[in-house]
Amino acid sequence: MKRFFIVLILIITTVNGRATEAATGSATSTQKKEKAPSREEILKRSSFEDIQGAANYLLTVVEAAQAAGGRKNKVLPCDPKSETAQNWLSGPIHSLADAKRDQESEKYVKSPAEYLQPIARCLETCSCNAYSEMLDSVAEKFKERGNEIHQKNVKTAQKQAELENTEKSHFCARNFKKFCGGLIEKYLKAEY
Repeated sequence: MKRFFIVLILIITTVNGRATEAATGSATSTQKKEKAPSREEILKRSSFEDIQGAANYLLTVVEAAQAAGGRKNKVLPCDPKSETAQNWLSGPIHSLADAKRDQESEKYVKSPAEYLQPIARCLETCSCNAYSEMLDSVAEKFKERGNEIHQKNVKTAQKQAELENTEKSHFCARNFKKFCGGLIEKYLKAEY
């Protein structure tokens, strides 16, 4: 008799679960899988700071895993495994960062004044070193024409880059919440 009630409860639970799924639709059958963005879309829709932020975040995930010695040490709720973060960082993120830097360099040469504010606030996004590298890559173009705004940007970026340290980078990574569920994460998960 006891077995009969157990079987009856299992049947009712199973039937009730299927009825609920039929009424609400199962998550996999009713929700369309969102198409992951392409590399070109990432470069078009993500800012220089977004891609640098993703690189900083992934580096912090790797460093946190190494420091924790195998224990979980979450940076954000969506942390990939350390090995995955390392692969993303050395492959697609490196490639995206290089391509975005090239795009920004072209824009910068045409109008360095537009970069006064982003460079002045680069410490907030931990992108000062990236801006310094970008400015170094276009230095030759400004030697001939000696642009005062460019010189100001170079000095600001270098001064701010000196303040970027591991503690600041980890702070930026923990606050880079747009990575979780964002375009860059979707791209990385779909493509790599």
